[in-house]
Amino acid sequence: MSAEELKALLSTPAALFVLMLLASFGSAWKQMLVSRRSGTGVSVASYFLDNWPETLAMIGHNILAFVMLIFTDTLNPAAAIGLGYIANDAADAYTKEGRSFSIGPNDIAGNKQKGFARISLLVTLAVLTMLALGACQTPPHKVIEVACTPGTKYSVERCVKGIGETWEVYQIRAEVIVADPLTPADVKRGVQQAEAASRPVVRDTLLAGAEYAEIKQQVAAGTTEAERLTIANANLEAWVAKALPLVQSFGRKLGR
Repeated sequence: MSAEELKALLSTPAALFVLMLLASFGSAWKQMLVSRRSGTGVSVASYFLDNWPETLAMIGHNILAFVMLIFTDTLNPAAAIGLGYIANDAADAYTKEGRSFSIGPNDIAGNKQKGFARISLLVTLAVLTMLALGACQTPPHKVIEVACTPGTKYSVERCVKGIGETWEVYQIRAEVIVADPLTPADVKRGVQQAEAASRPVVRDTLLAGAEYAEIKQQVAAGTTEAERLTIANANLEAWVAKALPLVQSFGRKLGR
């Protein structure tokens, strides 16, 4: 299997969720090795079945983390492995005398394991909180959908602003994708073509928006005729009609 094929495989949500669970099992295997070295020892069946509350908590942590990663558009192998690993450790914080005591050589070891579990739980909650806050931010592709959808709150100036901001975000992401040596050549080519097609149109749309804003100020100040604003508005709407589908196509090439 080539590096590109492996990357494509690991980019699917199902594969990344499995990767999270494997990371949790890695954490569990580490704890079982520690228990064997300390002389207590614990079997795989005993670890997961006898301590079923912690097992359910581990699975719940993974599901919650996976959903948050999906909603914040931050699902990737590194995040999946990191959150999956601490999801199992954090599960020890829920019971007073559960798995952390049964796999330790004595109460002192159990307390140490319990303390580490509480730290892991706090880390997990902190990460999930940051992801939740990130989910409150409007994704780039939603910015222009909201700003440029005709309705009671529609404003051509707001739409132009949304187009410009979204294109800048896409342009930065495009640079990262093109610079990645693991990105397939056809994907790079498609991203570059979409960026090249949208760049001049977005630029002219922003220039038309700046001209519209200037004329609007002049009309408000009484230094020019209102007819000029009507013409500038029609011109700007025409540029928006050209730019919007190109920016949306650019986003689709980026997988957004």
